[in-house]
Amino acid sequence: MAITRMLGRKPRTFNPTVPHMRALRGEQQTPLPASLSWLHGMPSDLGMMLNGPTPGNPNALVLGDCTCAGLTHARQIWTYNATGTMVTLPDEYVLKLYEQGAGYVLNDPSTDNGANEQDLLMFAHKTGIPTPSGPDKILGFVEIDFTNIDDVKRTIAEAGVVYLGINIPESWCSAPVGSIWDVDNGPVGGGHCIIGAAYDDTYIYVVSWGNIWPMTWAAFRQVTDEGYLIGDNAWFNARGATPFNMDITAFNNAMSQLRYNP
Repeated sequence: MAITRMLGRKPRTFNPTVPHMRALRGEQQTPLPASLSWLHGMPSDLGMMLNGPTPGNPNALVLGDCTCAGLTHARQIWTYNATGTMVTLPDEYVLKLYEQGAGYVLNDPSTDNGANEQDLLMFAHKTGIPTPSGPDKILGFVEIDFTNIDDVKRTIAEAGVVYLGINIPESWCSAPVGSIWDVDNGPVGGGHCIIGAAYDDTYIYVVSWGNIWPMTWAAFRQVTDEGYLIGDNAWFNARGATPFNMDITAFNNAMSQLRYNP
């Protein structure tokens, strides 16, 4: 039986209350390492998070919740690098995030419509990601210039991951796990959410469907149409600072417009 990998990113929007990286950062930036990975020591399979078939569980839900899967994979990377222990959100809480943050109704396929990335990040900021210990609110999120590769690398370096929206080629959706994602002029499969957590001169290494995929920078430029830096409490507390040489209070204050956005 063919493996069904799901998508689920709705078209991007432009919310004027979302801060932009260029408006927050200063002119002086520390040099970036030529290569960097926050994936070292982590499992090669981080779990589907309901965005595709779960090995060993043929009855598991399969949903178009890639935006939620991206956030929960990001939490694995943040917690592992901040504390040395990877925290994986159980599927029931991934489902709650999709229900509460995107309007999915269990057992009603007509509501499995994916999510808008900015809307889901706003939910995670205002209400919080459901977890066994209660809602986990992100500090905020900042739009980045995804056409500037230095900004993409800096987001990974300073925030652990870059949260991305892409228009994914159909061929990538059925490629063997770990295949290189390169320029593809074939049909587009749809909108998809992935996260980048490592880079070098040749590739950005992204997490999708629980696996790690090297994507060439040329392919990145071809398919990407939105990108965000996300402020995570565990990550920033471990580092003692946020991006842009801000302390956590200053970063929080920069998010004030988000909190008052209706």
